[in-house]
Amino acid sequence: GLNPGNVRHILLSDSKLTPRHRKLLLGRDLQRYELTWSGTWVNYDPSLKDTIGPNETRSKKGMTAQARVAFALRDSSIYKPNKVMVRKTADHIVGSLDSEGFCFDSLSYGIRPKTGEYDPKFLLGLLNSKYVGYMHAELSQNQNKVFAKVLAKNLRRLPMPDVDLNSVQDCA
Repeated sequence: GLNPGNVRHILLSDSKLTPRHRKLLLGRDLQRYELTWSGTWVNYDPSLKDTIGPNETRSKKGMTAQARVAFALRDSSIYKPNKVMVRKTADHIVGSLDSEGFCFDSLSYGIRPKTGEYDPKFLLGLLNSKYVGYMHAELSQNQNKVFAKVLAKNLRRLPMPDVDLNSVQDCA
């Protein structure tokens, strides 16, 4: 997802200030099977990189100030609707469906199944299932860790069934 870098104060807002502002999902906005948008907007304008000067940057407290503007909006195609959202900061998989087309920050994964592979709702059900949760727990060794993360490499390693959702036999 996008990374507001050292211009967070310019990119993010509590209201839609321009036509280029888009709704932004934060990691904390994701719960199992539910998205609760917190009201954060992002100025999704790639040309901002050419208009913001280094004197307008702000580094987080305790971080070394950078002499350059650093942020990443990412390609807009990753924010299209009908994707499965997974929160990164958790000791287990927390997935929900984005049918609206939210932008998302770097504390979430946006997963779009390949065309014809899985229906996003089917994938969401798998990811939130007890079975996949158990498999993820075995892969990640994250249980009860204070700074646990769901890692992309572990999501890729999860066993996914080879099913034909148009087959009555596979869906029974």
